[in-house]
This record gives sequence, structure tokens and C-alpha cells, in this order.
Amino acid sequence: VNSGASATVNGVTVSNIVNTNGTITANIVADCSATTATFTLTVTDAGGLSTNASLTVTVNANTPPVLTYNNPAAVVTGQNGINISPATGPSDNGSVTSVQLQSAGTFTGNVSVNPNGTIAISNAGPAGTHTIQIRATDNCGAQTTASFQITVNPASTATNVQTVINAPNYG
Repeated sequence: VNSGASATVNGVTVSNIVNTNGTITANIVADCSATTATFTLTVTDAGGLSTNASLTVTVNANTPPVLTYNNPAAVVTGQNGINISPATGPSDNGSVTSVQLQSAGTFTGNVSVNPNGTIAISNAGPAGTHTIQIRATDNCGAQTTASFQITVNPASTATNVQTVINAPNYG
């Protein structure tokens, strides 16, 4: 084995091959589009004798990130300080590179998303049920769109009514 030799097949790279007293080690890296790859390794001893062996690297396809939300409790028009945490994720078999608002639908309040997927909502409105979509993207560009519904109820407008009765004065 040539120390430091490298080869790339189907997006899989085998590099930094090292022979330490007969123990062969190497770095194996698969890019985002990698598929299963087979390499032929040749080992030659000091006397010039050599042999070949196959190394097959099985690559599992990249999967999109995992991200889900449960529907939060109903809120009131104009309400602030609403935080919604993911039910699952964001997680990935590589790394999650972004989590962002994809669509607020008919919701007109403010929606922001931090990198761990927690959503902050303020100025909730208008009254009704709204679907909000959040998109997670991984290091290979695979995406997942998670959605949830938020119900916004009208703010209470109860008014105190005072009844005044004018009674005749008999005095």
C-alpha cells in the first residue's frame, strides 16, 4: 500500500492510507451525492510480492432533516411572548445548516425562528386558524418543511354596563 495514496469512486474518497506494522488505516469520506463504491487495494511487501483485496464502502443515502411541531394552545389577538418549541428535531444524519420561516400563510403577526427551531410569535393576528411552515435544510441541501396550526381568538371586549335607575323622589 502506498502511504498517502488516495482514490475517489462514486463520491467516496479513500485517502491517507497508512501501514503500521501490517495494520492498514485510511480516511474514508463520502460527499453528499455518494453511492456505494468498491476499491481495489494492492499490498506489496519488501520482497516485491503483492496481493489485491477489495474494499466496498456502503453508503446510505442522505436523508432530509427531522423537524416537527405540535399545534400550540390558542392565543388571543395581539398576544406577545408566544414561544413554540419543536416536537422533534431539528436533527439530521449530517448537520442542519438552517431553520427558517417558510410561510406564515394568513397569519399577520411577527414570526421568528432561531437555529434550534424554537419559534417566537408576537402581535398575534388576525383572529382565525393559520398554518405556519418552517423549513430545515441540511449540509447537503435536503429540506424538510414542518407545519403547525395556530388559532388566534378575538381579544375579549367585555364592557361593564352600569344601570342607573331613576326612582321618583317622594320626599
